[in-house]
Amino acid sequence: MRRSRFAVLAMLALAATSSLAWAADPTSYASVSNPNWNMSLSSYGYSDILLDNTPGFQGREYLSGEWAAAVSYKVGNSNTTSPTWLQPDFIFPDWTTNSNFREVTPITITQSNNGYDTHAVSVIENSDLRITINYAMLDTVTGMKMGTSPGNAATGSAIESNRYVLQQSYTITNISGNEITGLSFFQMLHGLNGEKSLYDNRLYTGALSDYHYDTTQVASDPSWGPSFKDYISFASNVAPVAFENDMYGTFADDNHATGKPSIGTHLLIEDDALGGKYFFNGTDTAWVAGAQKYSLATLAENASRTIDLMLSVKTGTTLTEGASEGNANGDGGNPGCVTFQFEDVTTPGSFYAEYNICDEDELDYRASHGEFEMPEFYIPGTAQLFELDFDGEFDGAITLTFTYDPALLGSNDDESLLRVFHFDDGQWKDMGGVVDTLNHTITIETESLSPFVIGASGPMSVPEPGTLAVLGLALPLVMRRRR
Repeated sequence: MRRSRFAVLAMLALAATSSLAWAADPTSYASVSNPNWNMSLSSYGYSDILLDNTPGFQGREYLSGEWAAAVSYKVGNSNTTSPTWLQPDFIFPDWTTNSNFREVTPITITQSNNGYDTHAVSVIENSDLRITINYAMLDTVTGMKMGTSPGNAATGSAIESNRYVLQQSYTITNISGNEITGLSFFQMLHGLNGEKSLYDNRLYTGALSDYHYDTTQVASDPSWGPSFKDYISFASNVAPVAFENDMYGTFADDNHATGKPSIGTHLLIEDDALGGKYFFNGTDTAWVAGAQKYSLATLAENASRTIDLMLSVKTGTTLTEGASEGNANGDGGNPGCVTFQFEDVTTPGSFYAEYNICDEDELDYRASHGEFEMPEFYIPGTAQLFELDFDGEFDGAITLTFTYDPALLGSNDDESLLRVFHFDDGQWKDMGGVVDTLNHTITIETESLSPFVIGASGPMSVPEPGTLAVLGLALPLVMRRRR
């Protein structure tokens, strides 16, 4: 069950501001963002909305509640405080939690980069704990691994996330005046269209590889024309003492708009009863949620402990059997869009496309991390890198049309001479291409997918106007001398 169009538009307007409050909710919110996605977060580290920034699909939701945390602990010789949510009120479905925390410092943007608000901080507290929450959008360049196979399965598998990830750090300080023991921290995730939720603790190589205790949710979203396959995951660099993947209400008993879901992972957190379920499939029956519990042990008076989490996303376009076509990474007119036509998809899967604008340092970084060999062909202006993948199977050719950004070409480069280079079998191959200089596209056929770069077979400069003028004057002089 999804939000109405009105609700989505209303939340889009809210997420666009740097500091906001939901209707009838005094909690402060701010939006942290990167070129690919943005997330509205409360002072309590909570979010109900994470939105796509891809041209043509701006506002498509990954998250619909809940990204939320809770704590439990014991002060001195008193009774243990049962798991208590940080966020006072959850949104969609709307319900009031058992939180006794208050805002000390409302969430505030602390850093912006290239027009995106990338860093923020907030402080909350109750009578025993002060929690400082730092938020930072990190550019991993290559993405980080998101586990896609439950940790108890015979073999592991992972997918590379979008290059941008959110680091959310909670620094918990004991302000109770006594020793605190048994301090535990809980993190829960519920994706909007999630059908499956899993826990994977395998170690994979790549960026941020020490953050390998993953809770990953897989979702299908058919609501925007093409059907998308979404992944959303959070990971820690410390092993949880408990984890769970289960429901967040059922389709039969809950409406996912108002009221606390009648069954699910959130109740297991409140009962401190996460059961260690590695995988849950809620397709057609229930919403899904996953959680992890971390032991932060003992805190002396005024002592602090920090736990870091990484939140990542990934989106693909779902392809069915037979001839299949569509576009990825945009709606067809924006730089970075890839239009594709598969001759024959034999096993359904998802098509992934990432568009990266790479300076020399980024190309070198990617090459040094094994993505490809450093290009030796001519790159006009700034490199435009398309990384394409398909996790199904296909026969025959794929027709690809890349939309490039002419503003990134050299000032004297001739668009008509552009070509596509494809890294395949350990080397860059010149694929040629049909260039449309009006729409700034170049089309090729290929039978494999991997990195593609817009390049040329050699320097392709058009003579500068000043040079043409000189030549125009010189030519008649030479001709006159021949008379």
